[in-house]
Amino acid sequence: MLKHFNEINNEEKRLANMDVYQLARALEEAQVRKETYQVIVLQQMLAQRIAFITSKATIRAAWISGAIGFTGVLVGAALAYLISKW
Repeated sequence: MLKHFNEINNEEKRLANMDVYQLARALEEAQVRKETYQVIVLQQMLAQRIAFITSKATIRAAWISGAIGFTGVLVGAALAYLISKW
């Protein structure tokens, strides 16, 4: 029993080290071999990886938008101040 668990654990560690393209390739191969367990695990891992990449891009875009918005507020305030003094 323990040996079987270690084999599964090692396989999941190997899958965790794969990038998105390697996971997609492994998923396709598992679907061809009709390995249901492997397909489910790979689909879940791929979905998590894609969700992480998407959230990372969304957070980066939010920070950039915030910085541009803050810069716009500062420029607008400076222009309003300069126009009022002119």
